[in-house]
Amino acid sequence: MKRDLALIRELFFHIEKYPQKIDKNFDYEIKIKGYTKDQIDFHLNLMKDANFIDGIIHKSIINKTLSVYYDTLEIKWEGYEFFDSIKDKKIWKSFKSKFGNSDLPFTVIMEVCKTLITQIITAQIK
Repeated sequence: MKRDLALIRELFFHIEKYPQKIDKNFDYEIKIKGYTKDQIDFHLNLMKDANFIDGIIHKSIINKTLSVYYDTLEIKWEGYEFFDSIKDKKIWKSFKSKFGNSDLPFTVIMEVCKTLITQIITAQIK
């Protein structure tokens, strides 16, 4: 399965809304239009591997299945650093217009978005 940065961005938005403590009345299920549960779980596993999120994700090597416990997911420091670089709609739109769906490494994406943020802030200061 191919990594989808737009899906990863959407997943950050969902997890960011989670309450700090487990809330039995909160709906932790993640459903994103246009994506299957397998795609969502695969990308959550990638995010955990990248140290962006923490939570209980069980990966079976034997039958290559993932079991993700959505209510255990939380964003880690590195995840917030990356998410903050792609969170703003203006920055995201600018990045997408310049690079589209390129398969750039996360570190490069974050640096490019940081540069875009700096350019916007610099323009506002002048």
